[in-house]
Amino acid sequence: GRHPDKVWEEARAAAVGETHKCIVRRVLCVLLLLDRAKETTVLEADPCLFCPDSTIKSTRQMAIEFARSFLSGGIGDLAKHLAYMDAPLAHAQTAHHEFNFTVQSLATDLRDGARLCRL
Repeated sequence: GRHPDKVWEEARAAAVGETHKCIVRRVLCVLLLLDRAKETTVLEADPCLFCPDSTIKSTRQMAIEFARSFLSGGIGDLAKHLAYMDAPLAHAQTAHHEFNFTVQSLATDLRDGARLCRL
């Protein structure tokens, strides 16, 4: 037979590999869930998905950055692979999404063209 230490190392390596696959699946599921939630406006308040000062402004960019930072093997454009599986990432946050449209002072805020167009 084989040495017990060798058997244990192989079992541990297989378990770590399965754990990594599970983590990647869950990250992708969360990313797809957030993308669909933003695209269908699930919440009435419709908060921004990304911080205004973040460099990443779309779920597609997030998937590409995740693949580049945490996946190996030259996977390429992860968003493209997801689109082939009928799970496209479509949400992109623009400056329009980040703009605060609440009127706090009628005298000054109603001179703002962006707020007037929103009314």
